[in-house]
Amino acid sequence: MRIITLLLLALSVTTFSANTNAQVQPRTISVQGTASVAAVPDAFSVTFLIEEQGDSVTKLNENVTDATRSIIAFLRGMNVDERNIETMQVQLNPWYETYQRERKQKGFVLKRTIRVSHTELDQYDALIDGVLKNGANRIEQFSFVVMNQQKLYRQALSEAMLDAKHKALQLLEPLGDKLGDLQSVNEHQGYSQPRSRMMMAEAERS
Repeated sequence: MRIITLLLLALSVTTFSANTNAQVQPRTISVQGTASVAAVPDAFSVTFLIEEQGDSVTKLNENVTDATRSIIAFLRGMNVDERNIETMQVQLNPWYETYQRERKQKGFVLKRTIRVSHTELDQYDALIDGVLKNGANRIEQFSFVVMNQQKLYRQALSEAMLDAKHKALQLLEPLGDKLGDLQSVNEHQGYSQPRSRMMMAEAERS
């Protein structure tokens, strides 16, 4: 199972004719360099939802706050890095019910999401069970991830630049031209991530 980062770069480079006549104007060519970098996931990410429903906003907020504190305390007990615990803003929406074709507001629904990343891959099941027991209602998203995405990006960027330069030199060699100064760079990124083990296990059972 891997995470793959793809980079495409279009480069314009100036080429000069072997003729040294000063009147020869610089020309440009465009080439495209590509690179892919693969890495084994070193962490998992889970997004949980806390949801409360009722007619008192004050009470709903108290319940959501208590659940949030309980979940964070549990995560600290599992040695989850504080930087990897992200609590989102609370969302408040009206709650309606339909009775005899009449739609009436019965109260409110208060929601908060908590996103957690953890590097101990073998603890994902215990972490999920614990967060659900401490107040989360359900899981919104689960995935295995690579924590240091920037390192992969920089590696792929360098390799794509070298690939583009190599292609440009190959194009110019039969013409006897030389590679000049870099004129412009356009970057395009692609990202691919396979299904998590949890999702694959679920598919096998179905």
